[in-house]
Amino acid sequence: MDNRAQMVHCPFVPSHGESSGTRASVVRVCAAVLVALLALGAAACGESDSQKQADEYADSLCMSISDWQQQINSIVATLTPGSPKQVAQTKLEQAKAATVSLVSEIRALPVPEVDGASEAKQDIDQLVTSAESTVTTIEAGVTQIKSFGTGAGNVATVVVPIAAQLTKLVTDAKTTVASLEAVQGSFEKAVKNSDTCQALKPDQGK
Repeated sequence: MDNRAQMVHCPFVPSHGESSGTRASVVRVCAAVLVALLALGAAACGESDSQKQADEYADSLCMSISDWQQQINSIVATLTPGSPKQVAQTKLEQAKAATVSLVSEIRALPVPEVDGASEAKQDIDQLVTSAESTVTTIEAGVTQIKSFGTGAGNVATVVVPIAAQLTKLVTDAKTTVASLEAVQGSFEKAVKNSDTCQALKPDQGK
């Protein structure tokens, strides 16, 4: 029981001259106070559980995004128009694998059912959709490189737009984290409390 409820003392026995009606009134008041205190205790416990779920979710999500972002930034830095065919193909396949892994990790993290869950799910779903679209583009690029030869022009035609799309997806991921922080309540606090999430915010740089 909540400690505040244990501290409540109800004078059930009326003092000299008090009527039974007075005693009944006192009992009703004390009962109401006890119920209110217990409800406050339950609410506080529920809020704590909700915040813990949001904290764990935000930290796990941001860790996955951070790891993926580091891989993609490294790949994009070496994915240049003049890359040999084999190098370009390898880098694209690495980017695809990293992004598929990110999508899998995000899907494996159920959005906690706390205040703002619906809004948070929309933000996450949008990021997943963008990531899946990028994977499709990468697959098409790898096919094009395999099919149309090793010419520098062909490689450049493939890698330049894909590198740009990957860079945009990194920005989208950061924006998603910022959007979660904008969801008032547990998600806002969770993102603010996570160093990993704060490092991903758009205004924090790479």
